[in-house]
Amino acid sequence: MRKPAIYALLTIAVLSGLIISVAQARPANEVTTTYYSGSDYLTVVGERVLTCYGGTYRTGETTKWYRKSSSPCNSR
Repeated sequence: MRKPAIYALLTIAVLSGLIISVAQARPANEVTTTYYSGSDYLTVVGERVLTCYGGTYRTGETTKWYRKSSSPCNSR
């Protein structure tokens, strides 16, 4: 009766460790996506930034016209 309980606790401990490891993964690059109002790419209407610390910031709106740029996180 004790073996199933021990196996259950070990399974929970291992899975918890995996979840924590995944949650702490950080991107290799900071990525900025700039959104434009049309195919001429002249008027910026929104932006999204994925930071080196894993946060995401958004402003404005998203469209099908966008450009991405990135810079390595290890340079910060």
